Amino acid sequence: MKGLTVVRQIAAKTRVWVFALFMKRSAMFREHVSTKRSMAGWRVALAIKCALFLISLSSAARLAAQAPASRLQERRDQETLKVITEEVIVPVVARNERGAADPTLEADDVLLLENGVPQRIRSLRRIPADVLLLFDTSVGPNSAKDPATTRAVALRLLAQLRADDRVAIMQSNDRVEILQDWTTDKKAAAQIITQRLFSGRSSRLAEAIRVAAEYLAKSSSLNRHLVLFTDGAETPSGRLFDETLASRLVQTGTTVHYVDYSEIGRKEIEKREAIIRSRGQSRVPEEVIRELPSQAQPIYRTPGGITIDLNRQQRKRLEEYKKAMQTGAARLRALAAETGGLAPAPASVEEMFVRAEEVARDITAQYIITYAPRRPLDSAPEGERRRIEVAPRRAGLQLKARRAYIYVARKSG
Repeated sequence: MKGLTVVRQIAAKTRVWVFALFMKRSAMFREHVSTKRSMAGWRVALAIKCALFLISLSSAARLAAQAPASRLQERRDQETLKVITEEVIVPVVARNERGAADPTLEADDVLLLENGVPQRIRSLRRIPADVLLLFDTSVGPNSAKDPATTRAVALRLLAQLRADDRVAIMQSNDRVEILQDWTTDKKAAAQIITQRLFSGRSSRLAEAIRVAAEYLAKSSSLNRHLVLFTDGAETPSGRLFDETLASRLVQTGTTVHYVDYSEIGRKEIEKREAIIRSRGQSRVPEEVIRELPSQAQPIYRTPGGITIDLNRQQRKRLEEYKKAMQTGAARLRALAAETGGLAPAPASVEEMFVRAEEVARDITAQYIITYAPRRPLDSAPEGERRRIEVAPRRAGLQLKARRAYIYVARKSG
């Protein structure tokens, strides 16, 4: 029993010692774990601070890199705008050896000179045309310029244009008015020509050309044409547009064509200017002839005799009109040549139909060429005129273009 008691005492002391050791170790373990956790938290905090610092450095580097890139892009945009601003547009008519429109023209086929210096062509393409038909329907001494002839000639020209070409119609007599805005509907345009062209007492040709220049300047097409149906005279004063008005048309890049009534009109006026001339009709009034027997009517309708004109004032007015017509026609022909257009002067009404078809074919044979001048336009003074020449680089090719263009600085904004 005594031995058992001793054993129990030893076991109890051992349990107390083991428990005390366990508690000590547990306390040490908890302190170790706490220390490790604290160190881990500090390490995490340090890592976060380092990461934030690195991120801030990276952001600053990116901003520093983006600033030059942004400035570089801005410079590139400015250079692109500069190139577009300095692009020159030249309409060119191309025909083959048979005189027909050449559909195979390429940039390498064309030699283009500006003030005698060869230029590098950037683009060459065919695009639909905007064609403004301007009708001078004023009544004057030129009896050949009658609305019926004008309608028929215009309809012949209209029929030769391409389906995607746009047409607008303007009339000038006592006032200037747009009868038809831009349209590809040729039937609608033909109806306007047939039904709404009327004669007026006076001509406002100079005003009509000014309005036409402003109207064409607003066109969105690079292929612009103005077709004038007139004899060139402006009544009652006989004046025509000045050089400023002509320059305004040139600045729009418009090709001007002139369907000329002056030659036919000159012949008609010279017949009326003669003091002594053959009578063109019977002296017997028609209402008297109709009351006669039918067998006798042809006899009395036969022209005969002569007319002696003693009206000096009338002959003076005819002479003044003829001079105004000749002066105006010469200026319009020069404007057509300057812009690369046609200005046929038919000697008869029949020939006028043929010439109108030539104008239409000229319009449909036109290409648009663009180039950037070797001598930059930003060094040119406002209003500078630069001469243009085109020459074929392929056998059988025939080229025609405007003679010059006038530099006009584009307004910013």
